[in-house]
Amino acid sequence: MSIFHEIEKVKELQGLRKNETNDIFDRLAYILPSDLVLVDFFNLRPRVAFNPGAMLRGDKLYLFPRVVIDYWFYASCIGMYTLDIERLIEERKYDKPINVKVLIYPQRLYEFKGCEDACICEVERTTYVLYSGRGFELIDHDHEIYEEKVFEVVATLDEGFNVNRLGYLKIMTENGIFIPLSFKNCVFIKREGKYMTALLRPEVNRKRVCWKGIVDLESLTIDEDTMEIVIPFEDFERKVGWSTNPIKLSSNELLVGWHGVVKYDNSYRFGLAVVDDDGNLLAISNYLLATKGVQEEYGARPLTLFPRGLVKYKEFLIVTSGVGDYHTGIFITEFDKAMEQLKWIKG
Repeated sequence: MSIFHEIEKVKELQGLRKNETNDIFDRLAYILPSDLVLVDFFNLRPRVAFNPGAMLRGDKLYLFPRVVIDYWFYASCIGMYTLDIERLIEERKYDKPINVKVLIYPQRLYEFKGCEDACICEVERTTYVLYSGRGFELIDHDHEIYEEKVFEVVATLDEGFNVNRLGYLKIMTENGIFIPLSFKNCVFIKREGKYMTALLRPEVNRKRVCWKGIVDLESLTIDEDTMEIVIPFEDFERKVGWSTNPIKLSSNELLVGWHGVVKYDNSYRFGLAVVDDDGNLLAISNYLLATKGVQEEYGARPLTLFPRGLVKYKEFLIVTSGVGDYHTGIFITEFDKAMEQLKWIKG
């Protein structure tokens, strides 16, 4: 079925969640832009650094924030730094300044205005970086007409954290290639040969909901016949999207974060879901994390928590999040406490 027909199912899929927030997370740390130094860019301190993806290696927590050095053009890059996770949990401290490596920065037309909001997905011993490229598509070569879009870009990291660029995702429809005006917040969950099962968030008919589909890794195309809506927005929301990398719970269950934007105050809020390795929804929570107090509610974009990283360490579940489009928040709860918040639909 065409995705343009599938999107009309939103209304009939609603009703799984309530407009309720049970904030179960403790505030572990805030990391400010002034805490960071871009060691390979003149040792500058960024203006803002937020929305970090995350990855755990032993006792090292790797964070991959969106970094902006100046607001004049607001071109962002993706940085990388590490924290000692034991010290963070036990002492709620980290050493300053934090040295940040510039990992990905604008080099292509499709990311000319910035590289944003990296999600780190490890599948079949390969580390993928999925991020938003804010740039342009050349739609008329003869007249040099460009259209500004947000592209979902896929790159891989080798063991030395060197980036191998692949390109951006495209949808194959019955009418040809479709590149949405906004295509972002995607998650890789299972690879079979050259195909990757993915959680997707394209804008279709001006609606933003959570989809699943299958990506051809060679062409980075998605056949629209493989796409289905997984989580719709509810009547109290403007939109929903995937937020974080998955955590494997069992051979066929993955925990993943999602976000919703509430209509009445335009706030971003966070919840959890469980999907199987085909992307089908098994369980979902109501909101489990929302802004509290001036340090979270105020910022360049008020009332905004935008998690991009999810890690399980010992008995804890840790979320790494942007706060107010300005700084980074690290939030922690007991893993079992988080799982108790899920409403099981299947399984």
